[in-house]
Amino acid sequence: MIYGRLLLERFFNYFWYRETPGLLWLLWPLELVYKALVARKRLDPRVEPMKPPCVVVGNVTVGGTGKTPVVIALVRYLQSKGLTVGVISRGYGRTTSGLLEVTRSRLVSDTGDEPMLIHRSCNVPVVVAEQRAMAYEYLQDRVDVVLSDDGLQHTGLRRSIEIAVVDKHRGFGNGHCLPLGPLREPAARIRTVDYIIYRGSKSQGGAYLVPQDFYEDSGQTLSIEQMLVKHPVIEIVTAIGAPQRLQADLEALGFSVKLRAFPDHYQFNDQDFVNTSHAVVVTEKDAVKLPESVQGVWVYRTQMRIPETTLTNFWTQLEALL
Repeated sequence: MIYGRLLLERFFNYFWYRETPGLLWLLWPLELVYKALVARKRLDPRVEPMKPPCVVVGNVTVGGTGKTPVVIALVRYLQSKGLTVGVISRGYGRTTSGLLEVTRSRLVSDTGDEPMLIHRSCNVPVVVAEQRAMAYEYLQDRVDVVLSDDGLQHTGLRRSIEIAVVDKHRGFGNGHCLPLGPLREPAARIRTVDYIIYRGSKSQGGAYLVPQDFYEDSGQTLSIEQMLVKHPVIEIVTAIGAPQRLQADLEALGFSVKLRAFPDHYQFNDQDFVNTSHAVVVTEKDAVKLPESVQGVWVYRTQMRIPETTLTNFWTQLEALL
């Protein structure tokens, strides 16, 4: 079933990120139905003022654009300004339902991998709920500002500021809505948000991931250069939205990479790490899901860099709402 889901993801991505949908034209009637449902649901939920302000970070496409690293970068930026920050999320992939506050002692399967990653990385309160307005209300008396990891399409959540993260390389794919294309709603929606953060590489401009180092559960940390000398060939075991981009990033650093990809949000088990002949590398998002019995895995640590002009403009708008 796992590999069936992975093959299905690859099948759709192949046609979604081409100029034309190809075989998926057969699904055109379903796209019309989907767009009609989105149009009926679409309302502008932005209201000002809101105390505390709510900042929604999302995207208009399915799949990984890097919004969670952007959320983490924004949390740290706001902390540097002296603010107390809370984060809300749906908790995609979790096995529980209802409202739940994330703690280090909870199972990742109960909270979802991205909420746990944010909580561990930033040490801020994180609350998951299908109804994100409930999560906001749960936090509103405890923090200065609330960030929502995803939620552009969640019209039940009021918000003060909207930020859309767009993959600069993949863009909007073939420009069609689900299931004919990767869009959650028509691309014109992007014109209504306050800020667009294009995720690309340093040379492309926009936001990009800066490699930091590699660390192991034993406490050992290696710089990029030290890792390259010690383990020039690595095996990536990952369950993220864009594994090929991760592979390309590490190959650009000089590593020879073998990729073993699982569906996004997949919960690892012991068998996923057997029969490996090279140093195994996972992302920080993967690391929160590692079984306790799995040892000796290297975690690739990165940090999202957001353009300073975007941060400055964002802070000017947010400060006026505090």
